[in-house]
Amino acid sequence: MKTQAKVTVHQPPRATVARVEGDLDLVSLPQVERALRAAATSPGGQSLVAVDVTAVTYLNSAAIRLLYDLAEDLRARRRQLRVVMSSNAPLRTLFRRLRFDTVIPVHDTVDEAIAEAGPDSIEGHGTGDQPGVPGHTITRRITA
Repeated sequence: MKTQAKVTVHQPPRATVARVEGDLDLVSLPQVERALRAAATSPGGQSLVAVDVTAVTYLNSAAIRLLYDLAEDLRARRRQLRVVMSSNAPLRTLFRRLRFDTVIPVHDTVDEAIAEAGPDSIEGHGTGDQPGVPGHTITRRITA
């Protein structure tokens, strides 16, 4: 049974985090791409965009291409993309074989991705970066 794709976006201090869940296939990918691109270009967005694919149950080559393209688009705007997935996830083995981490850093946790980006490489701006001002959460449910 296919798992419905879902993207949840929130902005903790110093980053925009997009958590992707479910199957990333030809049916769901266009909506997931729109949600990720909206998160990456949202007003008040951060210099670091972390895409958490820990809960992704399936992805095809088009989904991997989407991550590469998103990283290039962000790099052109002097921003960073980092991918988050468990170190024991089956997808992590695939990403290692593809040498994915030589192009886009892959981290075990969102906190690790943010910390390893370092304060010097992140230009903080937006509501989530101000002390005492919480970030916001946007949930987009994508039906596939």
